Amino acid sequence: MHIHRIKENEDIYTLSREYEIAPSILMDNNGVYGVKRPPVGAEMLIATPTRTYNVRRGDTLSAIARRFGVSEEYLKQINPSLQGRGEVYPSQILAIKYQDRVFGTCVSVGYLYQGCSLDKLICVMPYLSYVTVCAARLVGEKIDMLFPDKKIIELARKEKKRTLLRIYAPTIPDSSSKKEELIKSAIMLAIAHGYDGITLSPPELGSKGQDEYCAFISSLKGACCENKLMLFTEADIDSEPEYSRIADHTALTYDKLHLEEIPTFLEGEYTKMQTYADNFEGIRAFIELPSFAFDGKKYIPCEEVARKAVKRGSRLLEDRERKIMRCQTRGEEYITCSLENTKAKLEAVSELGLMGVWFDIMRVDIRELFMLSQMFAIANLPNVENKLRCDGTKVEG
Repeated sequence: MHIHRIKENEDIYTLSREYEIAPSILMDNNGVYGVKRPPVGAEMLIATPTRTYNVRRGDTLSAIARRFGVSEEYLKQINPSLQGRGEVYPSQILAIKYQDRVFGTCVSVGYLYQGCSLDKLICVMPYLSYVTVCAARLVGEKIDMLFPDKKIIELARKEKKRTLLRIYAPTIPDSSSKKEELIKSAIMLAIAHGYDGITLSPPELGSKGQDEYCAFISSLKGACCENKLMLFTEADIDSEPEYSRIADHTALTYDKLHLEEIPTFLEGEYTKMQTYADNFEGIRAFIELPSFAFDGKKYIPCEEVARKAVKRGSRLLEDRERKIMRCQTRGEEYITCSLENTKAKLEAVSELGLMGVWFDIMRVDIRELFMLSQMFAIANLPNVENKLRCDGTKVEG
């Protein structure tokens, strides 16, 4: 697998001949459906299947999977053209096998927000271990649901994925009794809606000390364990709480949107990731796939920028040192992480001992998810009882 940058007079068909890959597979793997001539400078992810299959009339995905001794889930992961579904059609060219995944198994978590269609969720489901549904918010002392989640949970259950209820908590209560009420409410809500765990967004500590916050998380974790729920929290690399006290059952996300502040990849982003891994040793830590582009005023979804660039034939400029791409279109310039940036990040997941990746379902580019599936086997966590870790294994004792 490598990354090819489109040159003058190159199109999908010249790449197809050069790399001996079906044009349809090239387009599917790069999310450029129906686009025959990507703009100059555009990055194309090149992964050559070691085996393909031309679908015949009467074939089903399950029958094809059995024939070649692979799982349907695997075929969905390596064929973005299936868009997470099991339907195939005659003359469709499917990839059956790529080279062995070089970095082992990766636990992946995707965020689903209000307004995200079930079709989009279905499309990314093969790349997920967990679906985090951002559907609850602490308002005053009460947790409110932001949108219906029943269909989402049913879909995740059908696909054998675990679900996490994300609770936005801008603050935590002052008194011990109100903290206990909040914990009880969170547990009851997660159980009533059929979730496997809770993701708590980090609150503004304000006058509350870090010790108080850690104590609150410890209490919440204890309640989650008693009810066979997992607990995920988030932490910025610059935060100072003593997370080693609450690390068991807790995953932390590495979150970076400020692309313009990173001078070079090695001196900036990679060093930050390394510091993160060193500081939070023993914690089951995650990084985040790039989800946003920046236009000097605001952040917008990477996927949206990629569509604009391809649709308008925009000029794309590469900054190899910083591993970013600049997209100039209609008088605006967008800065976004390059595929080289994502590839380097994913390599660092294994190198630095991090556990997996988080990504925003609504904003992440299909190329990045396809790259993830080429480098790692996506963990489909087993159903287990008793106390759980975030990777699905049991806590001994």
